Amino acid sequence: MDTNPDEADLRIQEATTALEEELAGGPRAEHIEIIGIAYRPKRPASDLPGPPVAPFLRPAKPLYSRGKSLKEAAEYQAGWEIHIEAIPSKTLMELIHYAATYLLEMARDAWDPKNTLIDSWEKYIKWCLGVVGDPVNRMHYVLIRLKKMEQRPNQVVRDVMRVIKRRLQTA
Repeated sequence: MDTNPDEADLRIQEATTALEEELAGGPRAEHIEIIGIAYRPKRPASDLPGPPVAPFLRPAKPLYSRGKSLKEAAEYQAGWEIHIEAIPSKTLMELIHYAATYLLEMARDAWDPKNTLIDSWEKYIKWCLGVVGDPVNRMHYVLIRLKKMEQRPNQVVRDVMRVIKRRLQTA
């Protein structure tokens, strides 16, 4: 850009005057470019729509659970319990479904979002731990629970089967 020195000095003087007026509370200085140096006014925060700050600080993302070890499941639980305290309140089922988005691999494959038996955080964590539990030990535990079950007098067989099904799904 070829400009003569007098023209460049004039632009610098005009830009300086415009910036001094803006600092003194005058109108905002427009785009100013002087020999490769540009000044573009930024929009002040007061011009932004809505509240000036977020309603809460964004916490760090909690850990993912692959469903491979009890240690991983315990870290997943601890991370989510801290995360839940830091985010704005949601319904319990929203929190459970949100936490389920952090399941990977085996745990994600085992998760059924339509599972109506998981209606509390404790049941969800128990389910997560159940994904990694040793299958032999889980089978032994379920068989012991089934052995202790008895049909009460006047109880219909369908009701007993519902109870058994519910216990098998939450075991």
